[in-house]
Order: sequence, then C-alpha cells, then structure tokens
Amino acid sequence: MKQRLQQSLLLLFTLLLVPLSAWADREVNQPQFGKQVIEVATDEVITFYDWKGTEDITSASSSNSQSLTVFKPVEAGKSIQVTFESCDVTNDGTNWYGKVYVYSGTPDADDSFNWATSTSEVNASSTMPEGNILAEMDGSYTDKTYISASADGSLSVGMLWRWAKACKGWVAKVKCVQLENMTVTGAGSNY
Repeated sequence: MKQRLQQSLLLLFTLLLVPLSAWADREVNQPQFGKQVIEVATDEVITFYDWKGTEDITSASSSNSQSLTVFKPVEAGKSIQVTFESCDVTNDGTNWYGKVYVYSGTPDADDSFNWATSTSEVNASSTMPEGNILAEMDGSYTDKTYISASADGSLSVGMLWRWAKACKGWVAKVKCVQLENMTVTGAGSNY
C-alpha cells in the first residue's frame, strides 16, 4: 500500500512539472482580415490553419481575405519554422487571385499597412505589405518548410484571396528551432 501511494505521488508530481504544451498542441487560425502576432514557446508546436480552419474555402466574395499572422519566438536566439503539411490556395484568373505569402521577419513592423476589414474592401488593387518574401504559394503543395532568417527569429504568413478558385486552404505546424552556425570545411574549384 505504501509503495502504491509513493508511485501515485510521484506520478502526480511528474504531471505537475510537465508543461501544458506537451499535452496538446495549440491551434491558431489565420484571421480573415488584419494582422495578428502569436508568440511561440520553445517546446510548443502550433497547428496553424487558414481562416476557415478545417472547412474548405468557397469560390465566393464572402471568402475574400487579406491578412497576416506574425509568429515570434519567446526565447531569444530561436527562429520560427513553419511546415505546410498541405496547402491548396489557387488563383482563378487575372483579378481573381489566391496566394499565401511566407515572409522572413515581420512585414508591416510599424503597423502602417492598411488592412481590409470586410470582404468588399478586398478588390483588384489589394496588395500585401513589402518584406523579405521567402515564398508566394499559388497552387497545391505538401511538406513545404520555411525557416526565418531574421535577427529576431520571426516568420510571417500572409493570405490574399479574392474570389479565387474553391480550395482546401492549409494546415501547417509552427515551432521554434535553434539555427546552427555553418562551418565550411573545405572548398575547391568545383565548389
């Protein structure tokens, strides 16, 4: 009986020491409009969806979107990594665009960009903020990984969608990684 009580107390003590992020992933959705900033803890894995979550995005003006999510590591010296397990966002003509933008760093760091606040404000002249763009995804992709190279380790994902093709959206995993210094051990004429 005494041994069982000790085991139970040890298990309870262990459970109290394990961070909540180890028990369940946090889920974050891209906003339909505007900008959000999400801090990522060192041991955390975030499941990141487009603004519709697990629902498909319909080919209708009610699905128009112009938004940005900025992921920042909580711990200095870490960088954000995002892996799009699947991404399906596709253009449907010249003025009917659907794109996902991946930025190293934080575009619109001074919050001066004018974001749409309704579906009618997303039109043919809508753009995304300038910045260090790692990728413009237009189509269907699987297992695409991007890592921030910015000094603060932040990485941003933007979405600009105007009555484009019906699509699945995306599901991605976001986490902090430690970048290693690269060492060149040799180079020759064929390098």
